[in-house]
Amino acid sequence: MHPLITLTVRLLLCCGLTWVAFRQIGLIALPLCSPLFGMALTGPVLDMLGSVPRLARYATYRAFEGRYFEYKGRQIVVNEDPGGYRWVELAAVRRIVPALSPDRRLAKRFPRAFAGPVDQPEAMLRAEELVEVLRAHAEPEAIRFKQWVLEELVAPASLRRSRADGR
Repeated sequence: MHPLITLTVRLLLCCGLTWVAFRQIGLIALPLCSPLFGMALTGPVLDMLGSVPRLARYATYRAFEGRYFEYKGRQIVVNEDPGGYRWVELAAVRRIVPALSPDRRLAKRFPRAFAGPVDQPEAMLRAEELVEVLRAHAEPEAIRFKQWVLEELVAPASLRRSRADGR
C-alpha cells in the first residue's frame, strides 16, 4: 500500500482510539496514547523519507531526461521529436568523427532527416540516418561510435515507438 495512504489510515485509527480512551478515562488518555502514535506512524514516515533521494534525483535530472547523452566523456546534444525519433547535433558528432560528410551533402542526401541551418552548430541529423552515414566510415572510432548510436539512441527510441504503436 502507498505510504501516504498507510499513514492516513494509521493516523485515523490512532485518533479514533485516543478519542475512545478520552471519553472513557478523561484527559489522562492523551499522554497514555501518545506512544501509540509514535509506534503507528514511524514506519510510514520512514518509508516516505526513504523515497526523498529518488525524488530529488528525479527533480534534478528531469530537465535533461532523454536529451543529455555522453560518449567517452563528450557531451552530445540529442533531441527527441513528438514522433519518437532522436536527432543528433552534428557539431558534436564531428568532434568524434572529424571526417563526417559536410552538412550540405547530408542535407541533400537526407532532406527529411536533416534539421537546422546548414553549416551551423545547431544542425541536426536523425539518428537512424547518422548510422547509415557512419557505415561508410572504416575508422575504428567511427565504428565504435556507430555502435554506441545504435545501442543508446536508435534502439531505445525504436522500442519506445513500437510500444506506443501497440506492437
